[in-house]
Amino acid sequence: MRIDRNLALIADKSLYDIWIRLSFGVASLEAIEARLGKILTINSTSEKVLANLKSMKLSSQELIVWKVKVDRDNKAYLEILHKFSPDPMKTLAEIKAETKSILEILNKLDPGASADDVELLANAKWIRLNTDLEPLIVSDDRDILTCCHIFSSFFGLTMGFLSVFEILRLMELDESFVEYCRYYSLDVDARRISDVWSKEKLEREFSNAMRKAKLTCHPNLRRNDSIMRIVRR
Repeated sequence: MRIDRNLALIADKSLYDIWIRLSFGVASLEAIEARLGKILTINSTSEKVLANLKSMKLSSQELIVWKVKVDRDNKAYLEILHKFSPDPMKTLAEIKAETKSILEILNKLDPGASADDVELLANAKWIRLNTDLEPLIVSDDRDILTCCHIFSSFFGLTMGFLSVFEILRLMELDESFVEYCRYYSLDVDARRISDVWSKEKLEREFSNAMRKAKLTCHPNLRRNDSIMRIVRR
């Protein structure tokens, strides 16, 4: 299958949370957009991020900067709807209905599945099927990077997911990546490929990254084990 589309990055609220928490700054997000694809923020994510900003320790100037950024990302999402949908309000209702359908199925595996997380999948599916964009969901949330990833692959909802760990690596944002590793107690030397690591250290760091769900990979299902038990370890 040939993919000849521009990428669109659908942001989960955890992307903004970690970016603000570690003081990465809006400029680095804009650099990612310039090199990889436009960040889109769906309505429910935008509302929650804007509400959460009030509880974060931000200066008045920082608060304004982040409000402008989140509003701009949400506006970019709405522009996609208006460009590719003849009736955006009807499309939003259809995405809500799709979210409900997906949630009903996912609840059979995980009764605690989040409607907010599932709405990202429903939006990614609509964008993939109805626009000239290829959506990737970007998140720092464990459930999205494991459960939603597996579910999406099984039903063919969207092509892929990127963790914050992965996007920092892809964009070679070394300083931010070091801070991120320190925050999650990962080895900061992971920022470069080096043959000086021992086998044991390499195995340990891979294991740490997978256990903390910083790599969007599918867990290997063991005999007599369940998907949900594995991904939540």
